[in-house]
Amino acid sequence: MQPLKLTLKGFRGIRYGLGQDVLTLDFERLADGAELVAIAGANGRGKTTLMDNMHPYLTMPSRAALSGPGGFSYYDHVCLPENEKDLTWSHEGRCYRSQVVIRLNGRRKTEAYLHALSDEGQWRPICLDDGLV
Repeated sequence: MQPLKLTLKGFRGIRYGLGQDVLTLDFERLADGAELVAIAGANGRGKTTLMDNMHPYLTMPSRAALSGPGGFSYYDHVCLPENEKDLTWSHEGRCYRSQVVIRLNGRRKTEAYLHALSDEGQWRPICLDDGLV
């Protein structure tokens, strides 16, 4: 899996570290073909928040108290009424986009989406062999 682009909206680590509600990193443009990239900065600037979100899963590994369900909650790490993790990544020659939307306004609600880039350049929801979307 290779991360291509990451947008984080409403994450506390980014807000407190950089003073921004939204951070977008285009790794393809920034890395420009590099094999190794360093993420450097002073303590408390959002490096761990960034690294914890460079995968398509519904967790932030360094923040999980336990492995498995129930060991992590995005609600502890976001601060806006609507927060988002949007990651574009490639795996085995195919491009994917995973989105996690975490809502704090009123009733807490989390939604997750996974799309693949079609040959026509359109994002299409992943559909499993059993028909599950």
